[in-house]
Amino acid sequence: MGCNQHAESRPRFPVDPVAINANLVFASELRQGRMTKRKGERCRLLLPFHGWRWALGASTLLTGVAVVGVRPAAAQTFHSYSVASQTTPSGAFTGVATTRQDVPVANIPDTGCSGYFSGNPVYQTEWIYITSDGANWLELGTGHQCMNTLVYWYAGYGFAGTWHPLWEESGITPAGHDFQIYEFGSSYKFQIDSTVFARQSTSPGYTDVTGLESYAGSAVVNQYTHGTLQYQTGGSGPWANWFGEEGEFVGSNMCGTWQNPTTWSVAENSSC
Repeated sequence: MGCNQHAESRPRFPVDPVAINANLVFASELRQGRMTKRKGERCRLLLPFHGWRWALGASTLLTGVAVVGVRPAAAQTFHSYSVASQTTPSGAFTGVATTRQDVPVANIPDTGCSGYFSGNPVYQTEWIYITSDGANWLELGTGHQCMNTLVYWYAGYGFAGTWHPLWEESGITPAGHDFQIYEFGSSYKFQIDSTVFARQSTSPGYTDVTGLESYAGSAVVNQYTHGTLQYQTGGSGPWANWFGEEGEFVGSNMCGTWQNPTTWSVAENSSC
């Protein structure tokens, strides 16, 4: 088990899951994402691009949409997602919970063997976005690197666009677990099954997000689910099931589909 309190030198940030009108034009890099209309009103395009590693810059245009400013681009040429979000009630989230398997990932390059959050990782993860500009968030997940020989749990937070890891534990093997981030007292707890591994203080969140993130275009992740999806509001309040299948984004090489409002099915280079 390791504990890391420093800020990563390369920022890791998500971009807000922007609510947009259906007639907007998107750059070619985003056309493989999936837009879905909800309740006859608006379309939501989920864009949780975060990492030490990717930038929305001049080569990616979102016509009519305000996005986080230009970031230093990472060396990786592949970065994709299969993610789902709960956006109601906006601005009030104090918890996110999912039950899922830590699954084996095949065909990851032999990179990132000497440090966490490096090389060509694949992340099974969940976030609470704290602010709508995507610059502040909480995150708990499982990372896969180095031909899947480095598999680790991690917890951390983003502040002003910079990733701050709080905790990592390597040697993780395939098994099912409950993953929760939730407010309790004066801080948020990062919990796996019945054990709290880290804490961090912040304000209530803007939306809950969960799914699969990949920097390895060759990786193969067979279908699995992020299930029993729940959110919390009000701090230490009761958990409630996700509803409405409110947001999603499925990028290149990825598969993602709702099995029901509380179960998001994902895969990479495989069907789901």
